[in-house]
Amino acid sequence: MSQYRYSSMNSQPRSLFGQIIAFVVGLAVLAASFVLGAFLLAAFFGFILVVGLSVTLWVWWLKREAADAYQDDSVLDAEYTVAEDPDDAESIEHRPN
Repeated sequence: MSQYRYSSMNSQPRSLFGQIIAFVVGLAVLAASFVLGAFLLAAFFGFILVVGLSVTLWVWWLKREAADAYQDDSVLDAEYTVAEDPDDAESIEHRPN
């Protein structure tokens, strides 16, 4: 019974051909892992770049609009009367412009 104790997946191939095939398959899996990892890393950095650029442009746009709002040269001309008593608001004389 001791010969069935170990799984056949844990043992190394005994023949030279089996060892070469195992090496080639392992190398292919390793190369595919590196390629997939590089692709995912590039996609992640691209996503971060696009989000960062979008936020930068959005903040620039808001700052530009705020600066334009402060440079508005229009003047509001109005007349007003100070009411001493808020209950006496009806007695204030309204003058049309």
